[in-house]
Amino acid sequence: MLETRYCRRSLRADDETHFQISGYAARYHTIAALGDFSETIEPGAFDDCLRDMVDCKCLLNHDPNVILGRTKSGTLKLEADNHGLRFVCQLNKDSAQHRDIYSAIRRGDISEMSFAFTVPEGGQRFEQHPNAVPLRRLSKITLNDVSPVVYPAYKEGTSVFARHFFDAEARSALGAAMGKPIVAPQSIDEAVDMLRLRWRALRVTEQEE
Repeated sequence: MLETRYCRRSLRADDETHFQISGYAARYHTIAALGDFSETIEPGAFDDCLRDMVDCKCLLNHDPNVILGRTKSGTLKLEADNHGLRFVCQLNKDSAQHRDIYSAIRRGDISEMSFAFTVPEGGQRFEQHPNAVPLRRLSKITLNDVSPVVYPAYKEGTSVFARHFFDAEARSALGAAMGKPIVAPQSIDEAVDMLRLRWRALRVTEQEE
């Protein structure tokens, strides 16, 4: 199941001489409150993916019709350092579309990054914590793309709800951590209970921050 995450204040446009954008598509040790569980990326999670990667694209808003660069052509560079997944994308000065995007990033109109990924087998585990939702630890990630974004996907809660029910490995691991199978709500009462759990997760995260 393809998932997306975002990284705040992690995108900038370099000086116009190089016409590049750079920053972090993901950072380690940050905690994302995703409702039924929280999530963090462990150092080294991207190592296997980067070593075996054939190609990865830099898109705008995860749109395959707006390609800014790709590793296969050498216009996108990806590197995992002590902070997370760093990228540098060389834009094309001959493209009016790229010039507009570069200008929007330089002005700060587009300032956040996102990455789309899947989790390979054995690449995640859940930890149960007292008085809180389980914590999902990602130790291996397979990248699909990195993208400057206007509306970060999980910030708006647009794709996380579906993933709980259709990502079989995540659903199974979460069910084991919570001591009960995770299934789609079958009634209004069950849906309300799930919303209460999401609210509690957000409150716990805010208190920890």
